[in-house]
Amino acid sequence: MARTLRENLTKFKDALAKCDVQRVKEFQEMIKEVLANQDARKEEVSSKLKEFQKEQQEMAKRLKALLAKGRSLRIKDLKETLQEFRTQHKERLSRQIERKKDVNKMLGTFKQERKESGKNLWIRQVVETLNKK
Repeated sequence: MARTLRENLTKFKDALAKCDVQRVKEFQEMIKEVLANQDARKEEVSSKLKEFQKEQQEMAKRLKALLAKGRSLRIKDLKETLQEFRTQHKERLSRQIERKKDVNKMLGTFKQERKESGKNLWIRQVVETLNKK
């Protein structure tokens, strides 16, 4: 991501030097896109961390409750708790995989739109150049 930003910044500076207004607007849009993706990722990570913390607290409560039973603690109770944790873990992984697929699909769409926009810009510039002649 940092490399992409550096490359875009270099192109942006070149466009500014050439006074290419359309190109500057495109780079501003790309920067907005990158920042939006960064914010989305930040929110996703924050929510996952909060969810993980909540599950850890729940696990701690259950283990304390099991320990409070003292001698009446049964292996069955522990196995049930562990099975529930495994199930929750599998659900988390499947949600994470699904989210990753969604993000990759979105990024692919953005990339395709950006390519088409660039292609259209190039075609307009060629037409303008031909019209000037």
